[in-house]
Amino acid sequence: NITYIYLGSSICAVSVIILFIARYNLSDNYSPCFDMKAPRDFIQHGVYRIVRHPIYLSNLLLLGGVFFISGSIWIVLNFSILFTYYSISAFKEEKYFLW
Repeated sequence: NITYIYLGSSICAVSVIILFIARYNLSDNYSPCFDMKAPRDFIQHGVYRIVRHPIYLSNLLLLGGVFFISGSIWIVLNFSILFTYYSISAFKEEKYFLW
């Protein structure tokens, strides 16, 4: 259905925009993966005022958009795995930064 393709494409576009804004807001604090190194300061501006983990959100939205475009059940499986992984990672990050 063409409506799902447009919806999925729109969700994918929003996810990419969130990713670029988050990456820009992080500046030198950006790391492609959690590396157990505390940043120099905590980012609390830009998209980080609204969402605590916008890069995780962006990746999940991207998979959601791809699901609407493709309708593949495999995307739902990948989404579930990634959601679980990101939930655990976010919990560990929060715990680490509370020290």
